[in-house]
Amino acid sequence: MPVVSNDRVDLAWGNTEAVKNDSFACWVFPMENTGTTGQMMFTPGNLGANQRMYGSIYNGNWDLGVGATGWASSPSSGSLPSVTFNAWTHYCLVMDDETARVYINGSQAFTRTYTAFSLAADLDLGAYGSSYEFKGIVDEFTIWNTVLSPAKVTELYNSGLTLNAIEHSETSNLIGYWRNNVLTSD
Repeated sequence: MPVVSNDRVDLAWGNTEAVKNDSFACWVFPMENTGTTGQMMFTPGNLGANQRMYGSIYNGNWDLGVGATGWASSPSSGSLPSVTFNAWTHYCLVMDDETARVYINGSQAFTRTYTAFSLAADLDLGAYGSSYEFKGIVDEFTIWNTVLSPAKVTELYNSGLTLNAIEHSETSNLIGYWRNNVLTSD
């Protein structure tokens, strides 16, 4: 679904849900670079102080805001990879007790450290309320109540081919799955 101004999908997941030992993944097709305005692929619908957890594009790079009150300027380890616009990319966020790991196309790209927190509101796809709209398509968004291992992230990435998440080996830990069917998975 192309995301336009004031358009988002409320996943009805969050509302003081503790964010720790979870994993989130999606396929994204970014169409436009909005620079320092930032674009959010997923984020709580209402951000409280130190309750941030959003996958985003910022300054043309893949990014993650987690547990902080503002945009982070540099990752704890690794580097923020450049976004390829008008192409599908698999983005996966794995959060253990204190480290958030971001995988791009099945490979770990960077980490951010954080202190456990709770989401202040439902998790939204495509924007933060009426701002930070994602200029592109989000598909195959999954929420897992486990820390996916690197091998499990690779399995989900599936060599760049869409994998129906209910066929993943961690299906018993899949707690949310939103499909837009743009990638035409079965």
